[in-house]
Amino acid sequence: MRSIRVVGCAVAVLAGTALPAPPSALAATPSLRVQVGESDVVPSRGAVVPGQVRLTVENVGRRSHALEIVPTTTWGGRALRRVAAPPVVVEPGRTRSVRVTLMPGFYLLLERGPWRAAVPLLVAR
Repeated sequence: MRSIRVVGCAVAVLAGTALPAPPSALAATPSLRVQVGESDVVPSRGAVVPGQVRLTVENVGRRSHALEIVPTTTWGGRALRRVAAPPVVVEPGRTRSVRVTLMPGFYLLLERGPWRAAVPLLVAR
């Protein structure tokens, strides 16, 4: 059984759907950058506003990584079996941006690879 490594860092977000973001829409959309590697998920900031957010995932590791936004029952609680947005898959040394519509709730930024790194997310209302 693999354990999930939770990094002690709070991020306020709301999760919903992810769509590829056209360049013109990215400039006006609030953003959250996340670096993923073999053992960590590191967000750039602690809070974002509700609505559309530009999620930019940078893979600083040596293997492909998939970042998911997963709802939880409470702050740092159990992950529910559904995802709030499709996974963002990023190859080593690459960066990928998507537009995510975020709704109030508790979430994890979860790297689903063999290392299972995660960061809890706090609601921003």
